[in-house]
Amino acid sequence: MELSRQLELMHGPEVPGGAALRVAFASTDGVRVDQHFGAAFRFFVYRVSKATAVPVTIGEFATTESGSEGSRLRAKVAWLSSCDVIYACALGSSANRKLLARGVLALRTASGSTIRSLVELLQSELADPACGWLVDIERLRGLVGVSDSEHSDVSQED
Repeated sequence: MELSRQLELMHGPEVPGGAALRVAFASTDGVRVDQHFGAAFRFFVYRVSKATAVPVTIGEFATTESGSEGSRLRAKVAWLSSCDVIYACALGSSANRKLLARGVLALRTASGSTIRSLVELLQSELADPACGWLVDIERLRGLVGVSDSEHSDVSQED
């Protein structure tokens, strides 16, 4: 399943010091997280800082079942590898391992959780320097040896 369409949105104001996360949401409508990662055909990506949340891009994947499950998964992981965090209703262990190998943290959330409420929660956690899991994102990237320039490349193994 290759990326079938990508819409780049107008960029909002830059965040001082680059203190923003790229966060993807598996959503059919851009309002609620309502898709399993493996079955998701649309992801909405935001740049989230303590004070702002700016939509950046929308990626759509073909809904036809062409290609192997591994190739469909690789295509999603490749496209989402520039993200720091991904929210989905569910996530298989293979997808989770592939995302972690790229320094991307996948979080499960209840189906129907609004993107707005998840962004607000993330912003409150960004405002708290003691929030451990956000620190883990940087540590994770360091442990897997993924630099920002390599962050978009994906291993071809299933």
